[in-house]
Amino acid sequence: MDDKTETHEGADTQQYKDENQFLKDSIVRLTKELLVLQNEHGSNKENTTNDVKIEGGIEVPPWMMDSSIMSPLFTAYDMRIKQLSSFIEHQGKDTFENHLCQLFL
Repeated sequence: MDDKTETHEGADTQQYKDENQFLKDSIVRLTKELLVLQNEHGSNKENTTNDVKIEGGIEVPPWMMDSSIMSPLFTAYDMRIKQLSSFIEHQGKDTFENHLCQLFL
């Protein structure tokens, strides 16, 4: 291999490592927030003796590591986010059009 190929591969590897670390950090932050909300709203009443320790030293209930539970949950969240984004976009257009009508009438 020449130096350019090795440099390019090294850059790709570093990019993947950076992306991986970013995702891990995001998971830790999101998990902390989820646990705070669960504790505030009383939905974290499971027996915590079986908690799983993840990166960052956070203990989470075992169900949070179960892909059969989390995957459908994320899918539902994604669908809801799309619905709300569409609603906001629609409201924004209507508000803008109403504002223009008021300016010119």
